[in-house]
Amino acid sequence: MARSPDSEPQLVSRSLLLRYRVLAYATATLLTILVFCGVPLQLAFGQPAVANVVGTIHGFLYIVYLFTAFDLARRIRMRFWRMALVLLAGTIPFAAVVAERKLTPLCRRLANGEFDPRWMRSPGEPLFGLSASLASPDAEGGGSLQ
Repeated sequence: MARSPDSEPQLVSRSLLLRYRVLAYATATLLTILVFCGVPLQLAFGQPAVANVVGTIHGFLYIVYLFTAFDLARRIRMRFWRMALVLLAGTIPFAAVVAERKLTPLCRRLANGEFDPRWMRSPGEPLFGLSASLASPDAEGGGSLQ
């Protein structure tokens, strides 16, 4: 039986891991500045400049962070709920740093051939936990509702 390319976790390239780490720290730093400096300056003193600039930069980098984190999570076959937490980490101050500190050792252990069932889906396990019969329509029924 031939294996599909997505059946086993892939080794994560150093460039992808480095991109993820840089974006995680940048997103976390900008969000922290926005929440603890920009928003108070805007609300208390009527100075929206910091919130406008930092908020715009954080928003742009968060979108790039989402794509990079999703690519990383997909490559290592991360479980869905863990993937969602990593993706949402860029919306909570300091959370992206915590997620990065958890993911980097996981990627390094994966490079050494270790498998962590708490974080990763086993080969053949679907992303959302649906069984194969529910995830794809069978040949007989054609997937139509009758």
